[in-house]
Amino acid sequence: MARPRTSSIKVDTKQRILDAAELEFAANGYGPARLADISARAGIKRPSLLYHFSTKEVLYRAVVLRTFQQIAVVLMTPKSTAECYETRIAGMSRNFESFLAQNTAAARIIVHEIVATEGPGRRLLVQQAAPLLSLVEDYVTQDDEGLLRPEIPVRAAILTTASEALLRHSAGDLREALWGPVVHDQSWILLRAMVLRTASEVLQ
Repeated sequence: MARPRTSSIKVDTKQRILDAAELEFAANGYGPARLADISARAGIKRPSLLYHFSTKEVLYRAVVLRTFQQIAVVLMTPKSTAECYETRIAGMSRNFESFLAQNTAAARIIVHEIVATEGPGRRLLVQQAAPLLSLVEDYVTQDDEGLLRPEIPVRAAILTTASEALLRHSAGDLREALWGPVVHDQSWILLRAMVLRTASEVLQ
């Protein structure tokens, strides 16, 4: 049987390292996380990890960058122009909620960095999260149907609903105690209530 190509082995190993690192950083934060523990999670030796990622900071940066690349795809995948404004915004909100539900470790890493006072993650949030937030804000404000509340700071509303979703999906066994029964489409319900006018307001 032919041996697999070296390039395919490297891709598989690198992916395992990133997945293991995401879980370790989510559980412990950047500072306490250890490369030895990440190696063990990935099923490799520490030297093999260092072959792909020379330092913990390099590995952490790769994990965070991957997270925001995934979020960008989820949020900014082109929507059908045939859909009405509210449907397009609802789809974006639901996609973000679905991503967090499937990637709670990524949610925890972002929450860690929002409250952290030092470490490489803060720079990454400025570099990655701020431009993405601006893109989402621009998308939400492209309202050709007059539904957007003119008095609402859109960026703050987006951050409010995104932060609530991040905290909720990061909370683990605290979620039920703090949030109680979670309503289906909770993020979208909150965002819609903040930024969109009701039907009666539109008619006025």
